[in-house]
Amino acid sequence: MAKTQEALDFFSWMDLQKEHENSRIEGKELGPIRPDWGDVTPSICKQLLDLKREKIQETQDICQVCGVHAADVKGGLILHRVVYRVGYVKPGDVQLVCKSCHENLHLKLWEGEGKSSLQSRRSKVVEASRSLIEALDIDTKDENFFETPRRYGEVMLYQARREYDLEPYIEELASQVFPCTADQMVMVSGIQCYGMCPHHLVPVHYKISIAYLPQGFALGLSKFARVAKALAGVPYLQETLTDRIRDVLISILGTQNVGVKVVGQHLCMIMRGVEQPTSSATTIGLGGSFRELSVKEEFLGLCREKSNG
Repeated sequence: MAKTQEALDFFSWMDLQKEHENSRIEGKELGPIRPDWGDVTPSICKQLLDLKREKIQETQDICQVCGVHAADVKGGLILHRVVYRVGYVKPGDVQLVCKSCHENLHLKLWEGEGKSSLQSRRSKVVEASRSLIEALDIDTKDENFFETPRRYGEVMLYQARREYDLEPYIEELASQVFPCTADQMVMVSGIQCYGMCPHHLVPVHYKISIAYLPQGFALGLSKFARVAKALAGVPYLQETLTDRIRDVLISILGTQNVGVKVVGQHLCMIMRGVEQPTSSATTIGLGGSFRELSVKEEFLGLCREKSNG
């Protein structure tokens, strides 16, 4: 049976993971490889925090690319990893940059890899939307449909992003971890966001619960909702989305101890096909000690309490 494109992407990702596992030489340079494939551990988190402090002092809190001061930038400066290597981070592996320069650095990386930005896809998507609407024998000159190709195209652009579109945003969130002495479960529940079913490209409404056991570092509570909402904007299978939220948070927090529960209401099942308006799908992604029965039960018990409350 031929593999779907999503399966091919997954197997390609697994091959890269295996290749990475087979080359775990201390200090081995991996190039500008994505955070998910780097060794993000509590040790790496501490090194990054220390390097950010050093860079702030060294540069006097000024962007190393354009020279803007952090006080003039909303959200401050971001620690951008130029090079990933196994086991540790060198001072030359990172840059302190503003948000605009950070996005431009990723754009250059994408261009080198033959990828397109959201902005460069916009006109193509709007024109394709116009062709689709007109193929349905809808008059786009009608005042009710005149702006529909643009509106529909922008909706599709927003809800059908590729994960590499999110890399600058995820890296920005990753630079906002902070030291934490707590070692008990932290849980954020009631996160709600929307995505697109990859089979029909119709909306899915997600309710998401996320928990983790800190291993020296924590992340602001709102950032968990931001990670979930950002990744939901990629048209993943719900099963894949659940695992990606877990894996991205593992890479940000530097701990394998992350649990994710996702409940999705799929309009492809509600408004068409079997037309089951009360149906939902539940998926769980567990890492590290969350796979142990006692921790898993504590996590799922908290999820039940929140849903009943």
